[in-house]
Amino acid sequence: MIPIFLYVVPLNWLKEQHSLCIYKNLFGTDCYGCGITKSVLCMLHYKFKEAFLYNKAIIIVFPILCYLWFHTCFKFIKNK
Repeated sequence: MIPIFLYVVPLNWLKEQHSLCIYKNLFGTDCYGCGITKSVLCMLHYKFKEAFLYNKAIIIVFPILCYLWFHTCFKFIKNK
């Protein structure tokens, strides 16, 4: 359900929100995880270039998230 919920979240609304990152709020610079949520949302909305600009780790993180989601779905279906 989480990927479906994230797809419904408006991307423009999320872009306007203040960062919750403690490191960024204390030191004023991005940490390695900053922008990953926005990046995942951009990937779900097929905005690949924008996703890469938010966080370059999306190249690794998004395939892992997709694998985990599909693996969990198949495991849940198999157990039913």
